[in-house]
Amino acid sequence: MQYIDLAVEYGLDVVCEKPLADTMEHACEIYVKMRDAGLKVSVTVSHRMEQSKQSLNRILDSGKYGPINYLVERLTLTRKYDQGKNGLTNLLTS
Repeated sequence: MQYIDLAVEYGLDVVCEKPLADTMEHACEIYVKMRDAGLKVSVTVSHRMEQSKQSLNRILDSGKYGPINYLVERLTLTRKYDQGKNGLTNLLTS
């Protein structure tokens, strides 16, 4: 929350990488603080913290396969969710 407080103090919008916070409660606190200050907060999703990406990084860093100059990855997602059950949806629309 230290960086959010600094952003509010200096009137800066915030762009951060997922996750925004360690709990939904903290994420809501950040959202409310930024909203009340008239500032924007957005979250990018780079997938670099996913277990599969971390495992791949460990393998590449180990040097087991020598120098890697180029890598192609395929990301497949199934996005099924009910926004009515999302606790943040109600906060954001109120």
